Amino acid sequence: MRTCVLCILLGCVGCGDEGTGSDPSPKPSLQPDGGSSPAEDPPAPAPDQRAPLADSRVASPEQGAAPGCPSAAQLAGGYAGSYTGTLQGTLPINLQGTVSFTLVASGNDLSIQNGKVSGAVLGVGYQLPMGGTVICGHLDGNGTGVIATVTLAGIFKASWTAGSFSDGTWSGQDAKKLSTASGTWNAARK
Repeated sequence: MRTCVLCILLGCVGCGDEGTGSDPSPKPSLQPDGGSSPAEDPPAPAPDQRAPLADSRVASPEQGAAPGCPSAAQLAGGYAGSYTGTLQGTLPINLQGTVSFTLVASGNDLSIQNGKVSGAVLGVGYQLPMGGTVICGHLDGNGTGVIATVTLAGIFKASWTAGSFSDGTWSGQDAKKLSTASGTWNAARK
């Protein structure tokens, strides 16, 4: 029988032949003096010493933002930027224009308000609404509107870094799935 070397060193329980866990007997662990003894689980902390469980995306009011997440105060405010992409239908149409929205705090999350995507195709302007949320710096947005006679339902994704959404992507599709559109976008604080 081959024993998992890592289990011997770490005092694991359950390593067996070929590391499959088929041998449930405890394995010896090395002690500081170089000897070995059966592995023992450390004692559980007293109930009053245990850390409370928490969702890593949701912070308590005393903590502000969850660890690794920007606070709502850091993100709230107006943003403006640009987008580019392609509408694929019978013929591909290049798209470009502007993006603008305001992030409004709702607890530790933010909602997208007054969001719009604007541009023009062959001299005909369009404006699509943009709504959604930002949770822990990640924007998930959506909007439905008409571009070049095609009604598209779209989604917007991006992550906030140092005052802007610089890595945004967007995509959309018409209800009959005859036309699709996709591209990139960015927006910085106004």
